[in-house]
Amino acid sequence: MLFNSLQFLLFFGWVFCLYYLVPHKVRWVLLLLCSIYFYMCWNINYVFIILGIALIDYGCGIVVSKISGQRNKKIFLITSLCSNLLILFFFKYYHFFQWHLNEAMSSSFLPVLDFILPMGISFHTFQSMGYTIDVYRGKIPAEKNPLRFILYVMFFPQMVAGPIERGDNLIPELKKKVFWNTSEIANGAHLALWGVFKKVVLADRLTMMVDPVYHAPQNFSSAQLLFATYAFALQIYFDFSGYTDIAIGIARMLGIKLNLNFNSPYKADSLQNFWQRWHISLSSWFRDYVYFPLGGNKKSANRNNLNLLITFLLSGFWHGANFTFIIWGAWHGIGLITEKYLKKIFSFTLPRMTKRIFVFHFVLVGWIWFRAQSMHDAVSVFKRIFSFDFSSGTISEMYWTEIVFAFAISSLVLLLEFKNIKPEIISSRKGKWIYSSAMLAGIYLFGVFHLKQFLYFQF
Repeated sequence: MLFNSLQFLLFFGWVFCLYYLVPHKVRWVLLLLCSIYFYMCWNINYVFIILGIALIDYGCGIVVSKISGQRNKKIFLITSLCSNLLILFFFKYYHFFQWHLNEAMSSSFLPVLDFILPMGISFHTFQSMGYTIDVYRGKIPAEKNPLRFILYVMFFPQMVAGPIERGDNLIPELKKKVFWNTSEIANGAHLALWGVFKKVVLADRLTMMVDPVYHAPQNFSSAQLLFATYAFALQIYFDFSGYTDIAIGIARMLGIKLNLNFNSPYKADSLQNFWQRWHISLSSWFRDYVYFPLGGNKKSANRNNLNLLITFLLSGFWHGANFTFIIWGAWHGIGLITEKYLKKIFSFTLPRMTKRIFVFHFVLVGWIWFRAQSMHDAVSVFKRIFSFDFSSGTISEMYWTEIVFAFAISSLVLLLEFKNIKPEIISSRKGKWIYSSAMLAGIYLFGVFHLKQFLYFQF
């Protein structure tokens, strides 16, 4: 059940109406049942995996909060982490290691297993692990009600692709008493509409330019590959931030506040600033649960650089079982290390716009590794781009009108977000009606309704 589908619109319509009709004390039960149903619509069998993860972490959290002795607490923390990571490893990385190990040994050491990746497994395992770690650190109390904890892990707006919520934010939000607030509901609806617009009008339209080129990069010219690469930078932003806007918007309509996940990342004037703006919930998760435990920046300069590189290598591998993602992570890790050294060596400061352009293009190069289907394809893209070969194919083959329209509207949307012009700043009733009408008209007239899955569902 995709956010950009009529099925989800009907589903959420029923959830929204029932949520404000039933008493407060049973609303969380309604949300739990709806969240389970939401995931069952994708694959009923994998619901039990999420329930298993949630119950293991719930039990470990309860035990950690009650027993004494750091050593005993650590045993149950490790139990929780190992359970989550083993499940994540099996479903997400088994095929990767099975193929490479069998190739290296020229045998069938590991059997070929037929299963698909559960949707959003990386997100709800990280959210669940983060809770257990916070209980172990004494940051939050353990949740005593197992069903409420399952709701925390499975809350349907954000369970598939984030934002990855912390227990100290989402659990209290799911418990608080919510009253009807027309202004908040309208703001949530406007944000969700904004997200749908970014997904179906921009991201899915840009997909039509990106996919054909990156599926066979050797068949396209340097110009076409450049256009496709710029288009992917826009596509992944509008697709993922669009999902986040919808998730935050519909949660807000239910009186539940989720954390910001994107903050105009393409206007970052440093790579460090980019990661403070892009996929904030994931970058902060790796910072708090990987980088800091490794020692962060409290060790020597070389150890600090190693910690940074390890964190980004793991971040890359988290995105997918492919060497292209590992290189993408290494690219950003090395970039951040280099950026630190350059700041120490050079005392002068470049104009902010120059820095923004440089950072964007550094990120753009990384997106080639991220989007390429294999190492071979990534190398092929780089070779074709830097060959400056404009002989094979013409721009017209890539739908020139579509390119102009998509890039023009994308530029306008980015400009609005750069200026921090958001739907909630519209205060007048007339302005809100105009905004809603414009969004609905834009979605209806220019939307691509092929029910394209959100990019980050695969992670």
